[in-house]
Amino acid sequence: MNWIERLYEIKAKDLYSQNGEGLILEYVFDNVGRQYRKFYDIGGGDGFYLSNTRHLGNLGWSGVVLDRE
Repeated sequence: MNWIERLYEIKAKDLYSQNGEGLILEYVFDNVGRQYRKFYDIGGGDGFYLSNTRHLGNLGWSGVVLDRE
């Protein structure tokens, strides 16, 4: 089984996102590389509550969170 098929096995939830998206993003970048360690979260609300990228920020990534409000 390759790493992409293992994505479906990630059942854990992180502290910030709704369904563990932060852990899924971390897993993907562990496998494809994370040379630049930057993220752009479009539609990310306030960047804290139910954030898909807050976990990456806590790991030392830098990024931008954009939302309409």
